Amino acid sequence: MKQPEHLYWDGRSLIPVREPPTPHVIDSFVVEAGAVRGGALHIARFSRSARALCDLTEARLTRFTRAIVKYLPGRTAFVRLGADVEGQLTLCLRPLPPSPPSVALWVGHADERREPLHKGPDLILSANLRDAASDHRCHAGVFCDVTPFATELIEADYAALVGIIDGHLIHSANPRRLPSVTEHLLRRWAAEYGMPSTADRLTPELLCSGPFWLVNARIGAVPVTELVVGDDAARPLPLAPERTNELRRWLSRLAQPVDAETWIEAARGNTDTVIQSN
Repeated sequence: MKQPEHLYWDGRSLIPVREPPTPHVIDSFVVEAGAVRGGALHIARFSRSARALCDLTEARLTRFTRAIVKYLPGRTAFVRLGADVEGQLTLCLRPLPPSPPSVALWVGHADERREPLHKGPDLILSANLRDAASDHRCHAGVFCDVTPFATELIEADYAALVGIIDGHLIHSANPRRLPSVTEHLLRRWAAEYGMPSTADRLTPELLCSGPFWLVNARIGAVPVTELVVGDDAARPLPLAPERTNELRRWLSRLAQPVDAETWIEAARGNTDTVIQSN
């Protein structure tokens, strides 16, 4: 695939279009040869946001999901689901972007998002954060809770932060963040290996005692090598190459062919079924 493929859901089928409606809610995941990692969890997250912010019914989301299930097998792409404020639904298939081997993070923007629990409404703020991070020679920026006494890192541009410290898998305790599918899967990995998962306030000091990884559906798990706070000098983070390889192997094994029944249950909001089957 060299160019994005845009499709519009007309209520019965997916129709190719040049300019799809601008989405208000989105969700993204990778499909490789028809296999997806945590696909039902992405469908559940998208459907929850679309019902809450775009006034979409369970029936319409279920029919849209049935069309997606029929369209994706055998394909390889970076997929984006979209819903606009009028309830129009779209599917976009884009070329798979390369994953960086490591990332440097910039910390500076206080979190001003209106809808941090949903993916899409704050895309402009996310773009501004990426631009500011680039100005500081970093790959990604982090939304923060800033007080006169401390800075707490919440999440990057639609990517969660997880670390391993003293035998615990560490993730953010801040409630103002998108529920991360990849973090959820890595917490399952930790549980299978008898590693406790601990929610904590992610301060710059905690990250620098790492190692930490930036995680999402597109990049998998990428080690954070440096942290830049404001205009300060970059601080190095501890690295754990063997752990990085272990996390990546685990995530790669989770890719499964599209499961129509599970995805449709997810679109209906049956999250208990989704969590048990992923």
